[in-house]
Amino acid sequence: TAARLLARTRVSGGLPAPHECGHAAAHGAAHDVTVACLDSAQPLDWDRLVDWIERTGAAYGDDLLRLKGIVALAGHAAPVFINGVQQSFYPPIVLPETPEPQHRSQLVVIGRNIDPDALQASLRAQVGR
Repeated sequence: TAARLLARTRVSGGLPAPHECGHAAAHGAAHDVTVACLDSAQPLDWDRLVDWIERTGAAYGDDLLRLKGIVALAGHAAPVFINGVQQSFYPPIVLPETPEPQHRSQLVVIGRNIDPDALQASLRAQVGR
């Protein structure tokens, strides 16, 4: 549930700029680490997103090194920053509202033995976007 995600341990870090994702993916491949840049053009349902994060964490375990992103949530005007390592997450941070409503969500997943296409498909299947 969302409460479980919110109660997890804090970690540090920042979100790479979208143009850096391809470079990071190429660099990580030499170390058996993959970077997956996921997106959704529509606002996401919070409970479904939390469920997807928990399922992804359970599926990849310690191979899920980092998951972070800025998400647009259905029914909320302001975007939310999420940030975690393996299955430990900071509480989400509500970012300032923008003049134009943001509907796009972008997530970056860094891990060992992850399949970016499978992650994108599972995100779309789980959140229905």
